Amino acid sequence: MSSKDLSSIEPNLKFKKQTVENNIKIISIDGKKIPLPTEIEISESGTCNRKCVFCPRSAEGFEDKKIFIDIELVKKVSKRIRRVELLRCYSF
Repeated sequence: MSSKDLSSIEPNLKFKKQTVENNIKIISIDGKKIPLPTEIEISESGTCNRKCVFCPRSAEGFEDKKIFIDIELVKKVSKRIRRVELLRCYSF
């Protein structure tokens, strides 16, 4: 299936493809080349009303816990992301 065919399923595919191609960085760890992510999304909570098929919350019997990420952890992760300069986009 071509990316043109997939655009009806994922309308942002063209944008995501451009983001990856224009921003991907590769680092070397122990002689292995590893691509770094171009985007990171941080979910501040486990609360979500979607039922995506790839997500554990779509499983029968999933326990929906209302737990939120600690702001200090968000700050720590944000600082590390900026320090490595690995992405142009991260969102909450």
